Amino acid sequence: MVPVLIGVPAVYLAVCGRLAWTYLHPPRQAYDAPEGVVETTVGEIPVWATPGLAEGHPSRVVFVLAHGYGGRRATWNGLIDDLQQVGFDAIAPSMPGQNANPEPTVGFGPKEARTVLDCAAWARAQGAEKVVGLGVSLGGAAVWLASAEAPDALDGVISDAAFAQFDEAMDRLLSYKLPLPGGATLLRPVVWFARMMSGVDPQAIRPVDAAAKWRGRPALVIQGTADELILPSHGERLATAADCPLWFVEGAGHAEDYPTDPNGYAAHVVAFVLRLLADDTTLGKTAS
Repeated sequence: MVPVLIGVPAVYLAVCGRLAWTYLHPPRQAYDAPEGVVETTVGEIPVWATPGLAEGHPSRVVFVLAHGYGGRRATWNGLIDDLQQVGFDAIAPSMPGQNANPEPTVGFGPKEARTVLDCAAWARAQGAEKVVGLGVSLGGAAVWLASAEAPDALDGVISDAAFAQFDEAMDRLLSYKLPLPGGATLLRPVVWFARMMSGVDPQAIRPVDAAAKWRGRPALVIQGTADELILPSHGERLATAADCPLWFVEGAGHAEDYPTDPNGYAAHVVAFVLRLLADDTTLGKTAS
């Protein structure tokens, strides 16, 4: 009986530790650069950049496109094409711990924010007049965090399916991993192990606070109505904090807003840029 009493908790904690390690080291997906972009690096960060940006003659506005957890640069292929068709350049970095990025682990947000800022600085060095950060899921949270870390690095923020608070998003993720009553509680040690391994406190990662600091500056929040991982309430809180428009994509699940309505997505993003270029920093409070 004693070995069982000792063994079961030990196995339980070992499983939780492994889950935490796996979360910090997601499977990597490598893809060749598609037509219309150039493979290059920003420091040690592998990026895809549109030719004009890579060659040092970018459009007035350049987008930094941050993919989410478990995502990839190819997430942005369609939107990059849309942006180039109307004359805008973009850079899509491989995010920390994913794809071709040499960083060994994901960072819950702070590492990703630094990646956004490094790419924004590079875009300006290439000649960009204005830089807009656009991120999906963890990438969206990173864009908000970047805006608070260096308020002058970005001229606009667009977040798509971003969480308002990471600890809440983590609880929701754990419930997905173990879809039983109290599943998040049973997997709570995963959070403890991940915190020890990463040195990051999930409760301290609060994009909603960054959105409040950005309040009144150009921003747009995009959120799918059928997102069961990052619930629509996260988008509502971010938009309220930033006092910016919120566009709901009907029927879209998590990180599926562009695939659900690519034409509407491109239209909202382009309209955002045109308002930015017109120096309209209020942007209203509603989105069609």
